[in-house]
Amino acid sequence: MNGQSKQIPGIYPRKGIDQKRVGMFAENIRDGFKFEPIEVEPCPDRPGKYRLLDGVHRWSACKTVGMMEMEAIIKDLKGADPLLYAAKKAIGP
Repeated sequence: MNGQSKQIPGIYPRKGIDQKRVGMFAENIRDGFKFEPIEVEPCPDRPGKYRLLDGVHRWSACKTVGMMEMEAIIKDLKGADPLLYAAKKAIGP
């Protein structure tokens, strides 16, 4: 796993956030729980910015508790559809 710390304002999420889940995750973070890193890909039209592929609720919870950075795995999808990749991650193996 190649995790790096990325600034939260430089990451763009998808739509459809479950606020109840975000609240639960935020409470876990405040209690000291560590989540897996989110997965992002570089935005081709926004240098230095990233598109969120997996971890929208973790990302939102970190923002909720005031974190400015979080661990992220930067993916190179090599031309694959980012929405399809994100959907596969959401559904699981």
